[in-house]
Order: sequence, then structure tokens, then C-alpha cells
Amino acid sequence: MTTIQFFQNLLDWLLADPAHIVAAASALAAATPTPAANSTWGKVYKVLDILAINVIHAKDSGPTPGAPSPAAAPAVTVGPAVMAALLIVAGLSACARQTPAAEVFELRAGYDAAVLVPVSHYAALPACPQADNAPCADPAVLGRLRKADAAAKAALDAAEDSVRNHPQTDSSAAIAAADAAVAAARTIVATQNLK
Repeated sequence: MTTIQFFQNLLDWLLADPAHIVAAASALAAATPTPAANSTWGKVYKVLDILAINVIHAKDSGPTPGAPSPAAAPAVTVGPAVMAALLIVAGLSACARQTPAAEVFELRAGYDAAVLVPVSHYAALPACPQADNAPCADPAVLGRLRKADAAAKAALDAAEDSVRNHPQTDSSAAIAAADAAVAAARTIVATQNLK
């Protein structure tokens, strides 16, 4: 990984979720000593405190004028090595994105649990017009479920083929199609209240 890719991944991670910005700003604010308020770094630090949500009394900025000072604690300073370590940890977490293969695996697991199992259970029931009031499978509902199941399975197979056999190509469209097909099948299963 090049330096540019590292910082691009770090930027992508920060922009992926506002909580990431707050977490990174909090870590930097906690790891750096509070500078003088009228310095350039002090003005930048105020923005950092706002991004870290260190507002109002969230962070003690020191004794108020005229108040008796408590016993002075030794100042803790953070060197460049600690700052570099913090950036490396943030960068590694930014690089730990879910791979396309993992996305497809997760979709397949969700499909198995939320679609395949309930449809199989419903298909195993006897056909509906029965004399007694036992649970039964309506042929029209079963037909819709089987169509949705077949579409989801085909889309998942295509996405799996894309990530396994063609890793150099962008498989995001195949994964999105599989996600949509699984969601449609889940909707049908949910409207029929199948377990």
C-alpha cells in the first residue's frame, strides 16, 4: 500500500460515518496537550475540540481565573511516535473493509436463514384445500415464493461467480443485484408471515 492509498483509505474511513470523525478527533484531542488559545495551533485545536464534541464542560480546560489551583499534576505530552501510531491504527481500521467475497457470503447466509429455510418449511406442508384446519401451503403463495427464491438464488450464484472467478472485475453491480433479489424474497416471506 502506498502512502497516497493509505491516506485515501483513511479519508474514506473518516467520511464513511460521522462517528468516525468524532472518534478520530477525540483520540487526537486526548493525545495532544492543550495549546495556548491565541496561537495558530490553539485555533486549530478549538475546531478539533468541536469535532470531538469536547464542548461546554466535556473537557476541563484548566482552572478558572481567581479560583484556587489544585495540586498541579505533571503535564503529559505525546510525542510524534504516539501520533504516528494513532494514525497507523486509524489507517489499518480504514483498510479493514469488507471484501466483495465476504459481502456475498453474508448475503448467502442471510438468504439461507431468512428465505430458504422458511420457504422449505412452507413447501413441505400439504396443499391447502383440506377438510381439517391443519396448516397448509397455498399453491399460489408457494408459486410466488418459489419464483422469488429462484431469482434470489440466481442472483447470489451470479455474484458468487463474479467474486470467485473474476476477482479483477468490479463485482459491485452483481452484489447489488443479489442484495435486491434477497430483499425482495425476504419481503414476500415476511408478508406471508413464514417462519
